[in-house]
Amino acid sequence: MAYYDRCKNIDLVIEAFGVSRHTVFRWRRQLKETGNLSYKKTKNLIAPLIYNNTMTSALFETWFEQMLLPCLNNHTKQTGKPCIIILDNARFHRMKRLQELINNTTYKHIILPLPPYSLKLNPIEQTWATIKRWLRSHLSEFDTIEEGLKCYFGVW
Repeated sequence: MAYYDRCKNIDLVIEAFGVSRHTVFRWRRQLKETGNLSYKKTKNLIAPLIYNNTMTSALFETWFEQMLLPCLNNHTKQTGKPCIIILDNARFHRMKRLQELINNTTYKHIILPLPPYSLKLNPIEQTWATIKRWLRSHLSEFDTIEEGLKCYFGVW
């Protein structure tokens, strides 16, 4: 997961996921770096994307334009209200480019950048907490984190 990039120290991975060393080493053998992009809509995730390797601006912008914006546009078409897109300060969130992509659509969604280090304000962090709890309770069923994520998101 993207956590793997931030948790180069094996003890941090163990603490973050509440898993044994054996499980982490088994995952590490097969794991490059897997993450998830998604838009949180109430309790459902729409436009989930499981990716390998490091997140880049190009990958994020492609997902934003081809997967997320069509979902948001459909929602706005039905409700008549633009969506608010909450983004943290990740390097690959190039706000000007994302605003250009929004401006190229009929609907004028609003980008709301979060202040730095504001995990409690970021709804996706609560979603990830739920996903991590689920992964912990189903660890023995999967050889890799990626398999667990695919199962969780129903793409397995």
